[in-house]
Amino acid sequence: MGRIVTRVDGMFDYWSSKGETANRPAPSFLETLTQLLTPRFELRQPLGSVMAEEDRQLLTLTEQQSAVPDMLGRQRRVSVTGGAGTGKTLLAMEKARRLADEGFRVLLTCYNRPLAEYLRRSAGPVERLRILNFHQLCWELAEQAGIPLPDPYAVPAPPELFTTMLPNALLDALDRVEDRFDAVIVDEGQDFRDTWWDPLQLCLADPDRGVLYVFYDENQQL
Repeated sequence: MGRIVTRVDGMFDYWSSKGETANRPAPSFLETLTQLLTPRFELRQPLGSVMAEEDRQLLTLTEQQSAVPDMLGRQRRVSVTGGAGTGKTLLAMEKARRLADEGFRVLLTCYNRPLAEYLRRSAGPVERLRILNFHQLCWELAEQAGIPLPDPYAVPAPPELFTTMLPNALLDALDRVEDRFDAVIVDEGQDFRDTWWDPLQLCLADPDRGVLYVFYDENQQL
């Protein structure tokens, strides 16, 4: 490769000396030489920016979806069901945002922790809106109330920690702390145990008349 410049110059001198009537190198030869000397490459858009754009598109309501929160309007207790991919999570977040914009203290909760983290990143800072998965909610309020809990990262963790201990700790914490919400929006409602709904409803400042929306897919229950 150290003598490649000399070789290429010599090749061009050779063909130039043959004049216009000389046989030229075959196109395939020139293409191979071009690839050798100047290999092609494709500059792709970084995956991070692609995902960010997809997030933006996913978080944009269609005209039909926009009509749903408007149609529900002032309803205070609503359950919304739909299959996978119908936009329930998007509608849940939009309803939570609108209520927060109206001055409500809003909790948007779900079962899945990665989903809660995704929603927090996507929503950004929204005044009066908290986004926590159910067990994060239990843990935070238990800590505020000074209720001891076992280490969730212990191996093995108590099998009843997430099913019973944390929800019970939430109930106990609500007797000791004053934090409450004006509205609770629940996504993935199909994954919530029956015994979780009472403490969740008691998170409302007005358990009987506070805003409670549940979005669920009965075909996706864990």
